[in-house]
Amino acid sequence: MKNRYHIVIVIACCFLTATSVGICFNTSGVFFTPVAESLGVGRGTSAMQATLSGLVAGFISPVLVKLFEKQNARWLILGGVLVTALSTALMGLCTNIPQFYILVIIRGASHSFCGAVPITMIINNWFEKMHGTITGIVFSFSGIAGVVLNPLFSSLIESSGWQNTYFITAGIILVLSLPCALLIRYRPAEMELLPYGRITPDVRRTEAAVTAISAENAAGKKKLLFSSTFILICAFGVFGVFTTGIGQFLPSYAEELGTSLSFGASMLSAAMAGNIGFKFVIGALCDRFKPIVASTCMLLISCVGLVIIFWTGADAALTLMLASFLYGAVYSVGAVGVPLVTRYIFGTENYAYLYSYTTVIINIGATIPFALIGFTYDVFLTYKVAFAGCIVMLFLAIVLLQIIRLKRKAPVS
Repeated sequence: MKNRYHIVIVIACCFLTATSVGICFNTSGVFFTPVAESLGVGRGTSAMQATLSGLVAGFISPVLVKLFEKQNARWLILGGVLVTALSTALMGLCTNIPQFYILVIIRGASHSFCGAVPITMIINNWFEKMHGTITGIVFSFSGIAGVVLNPLFSSLIESSGWQNTYFITAGIILVLSLPCALLIRYRPAEMELLPYGRITPDVRRTEAAVTAISAENAAGKKKLLFSSTFILICAFGVFGVFTTGIGQFLPSYAEELGTSLSFGASMLSAAMAGNIGFKFVIGALCDRFKPIVASTCMLLISCVGLVIIFWTGADAALTLMLASFLYGAVYSVGAVGVPLVTRYIFGTENYAYLYSYTTVIINIGATIPFALIGFTYDVFLTYKVAFAGCIVMLFLAIVLLQIIRLKRKAPVS
């Protein structure tokens, strides 16, 4: 980096991603079974908390774009961090499911202020060069948090109970995110800097011109929301991220196979390791080739991993771990593939507006599986049905991406 503060922005975004996505989503699975057993409810009922959280986070996304454009980003992010930590701590005091639901709705709204939408907007503002690589690096930290914290939380739940583990989780959120909230800047102009990779000296005039053009084309942007290409991107995103939900059930699936919850947590950690590694890979591939090509590769790798998990028994522990790692490639699609495909198809000037609406659809696709898979288990008493459904979803996502690629050669309709 030519300026140290570009590095500061990357580091701050990394740790915000680790808490808002890594902790709030990628470690939620280890709590599902203990909470369900403690409160005497089904696993689907327990997992519904993640669905509610994700739905709220999705629906608030379009509002976030407008808020971050007009208000001080640091204060918005700081407020999001504080409320997220507080609501997480209060979850440790819950004695029934309705209390959980209220708190996860609050947490879903609050962690959105320091989550994927503002982070991608900040990266978009600060980096014109290496945009894909930086996005991959930043969102890989959601997987790093999963790798490190899933075994830790699983161990803490077994030794100290899920209630105390929620208290500890809240403390970790504060330690990781508070300094980042204070250091973050929404635009490089706030530090009298240029976006990395831009050589135009008159940046203020350029940004003013872009703002004017955006205002004139507001009606055109709204029209893009109903274009066939945008609908296809949303559908591809939904089918792709739907599969991320099954990962949080790997600990419970391991128990179904006859192994321990700890081994299942290790499978989830392997998936998070894949989450990390493949986000680096997809970011580099997006910069080197095209986002559509990169996303297709990730979907194919994840599909292979799921098929192996589906057909492998408990006696092949190493194979299950490797397959879980391959499955982890799917996390790179929602976090990196969808936003970069959106940017690639519609351009930087339309990106923030369209991606905020894409996020609504993506969050619905990513969070419904938590409850649906849990209820599927309650009905069939096996996770095999859910795994088969996720394999089909990945195949459909691959097909949709190829349709988008073909339409890219023609004018956007």
